[in-house]
This record gives sequence, C-alpha cells and structure tokens, in this order.
Amino acid sequence: MLPCGIDAVYPQRHDRDATRIASSPRCAIITDYPTGTAPLPINFIRRNRIIAGMSRATVLIESKVKGGGMITARMAFSYDRDLFALPGRADDIRSQGCNLLIREKVAEPVISELSFTESLGLGKGADHTDSRENELAAMTARFSGHLDKDTIGLLAGILLSIRENRGISIEELAVQHDIPYRKVHELTTMLEADGFISVDLMQRCSVLVK
Repeated sequence: MLPCGIDAVYPQRHDRDATRIASSPRCAIITDYPTGTAPLPINFIRRNRIIAGMSRATVLIESKVKGGGMITARMAFSYDRDLFALPGRADDIRSQGCNLLIREKVAEPVISELSFTESLGLGKGADHTDSRENELAAMTARFSGHLDKDTIGLLAGILLSIRENRGISIEELAVQHDIPYRKVHELTTMLEADGFISVDLMQRCSVLVK
C-alpha cells in the first residue's frame, strides 16, 4: 500500500521488492492516490487507515507516545481489529507507546511467538470455541448461587457480545440487547470486577486475555 502515486515507490530502495510483489500471483501494489502524488507525511496516516481496516491484526513494535504508529494502532482498535504491542523497557522512549496501549488494555502484549500465534488462531491447538465455552463456564460458576438464572443469562449474552465486538460501548450493548443502560452498566461492572472484561474511560468494553 503506497502513500503516493502508483508511478513511484517509497522508499525507492524497495523498488525491486515492489516489482516482485506486483508480478506475483494474487498479489498487487495498491494506492489511494492518483499518479504523480508525492509521498507527503500526511499521506502515510491516510494510507494507514486503510491498512488498519484491511488487516486482521495490527502489531505495534516500537513507538513513542505520539506518532504515526500510535495513530494506526488506535485506528485498528476503533475498527474492532486485533491489536498487539511489543512491551519494552519503561525508560525506553521508543517503547512508551506500546507500554501505554498495554496499560490501557487496548492492546494485547506480545510475550511469546506461541501466545501470539494462538491469539490469532494460528497456533497448534488454538481453539476459540473451547476458549469461549470455558470462559462462559467460569463466569457461570462464579455467579451461580447468588444470582438468578435470568441474570446469569444476561451476563452470558453481554460477555459473548463483548468477545465478538471488542471495543463495543456500554450504550451499544444496551441497544443490542434491548436492556436499559443502567442495567447494562451494572452487569459490565460485575464482569469487570471479577476480571472477565475491562472497561476504559470511553466505556468501551474488551474481554481480558487469560
């Protein structure tokens, strides 16, 4: 994906790689800009919005707190795409952006190749169906005995919606399940208190990685 016209490759040293990609089956060099467009700085951010939307997952390797990488990462999160960040030293300015996203529970930390591939469903034995069922079983066991079946059913529905729509807001959950906002807020508070989900300052919900 180019930040300039199709008649140019940026950086120029990648020209040979671009030619190889363009000539490979089922591959292409694409751009959002007309021929003759220069690779201006603003074009990279505009380009990255498309990359974040097209990609199943975005991985932030290094970034300061402010920068193009952070903008792209937050775009990916807003599109409900999987977002990962490589944690780094607290005193490394190039890792502060990654560490911030992990602290905010916006991005999952990349701690090993195995855990990363399994999170994407690529590792051996990665079974999202089993993971979902185990999660629901744990939630049911936690709340059964002091909550009625209807409330547990609502909790299960809310948890599944959050799992399938990471970043969904409490207000959106209320509309989706046709439940009053106050009730959904109560349910998400319970799930958050017991470590099943996280809710950020914008009231967007995400399932916590076990």
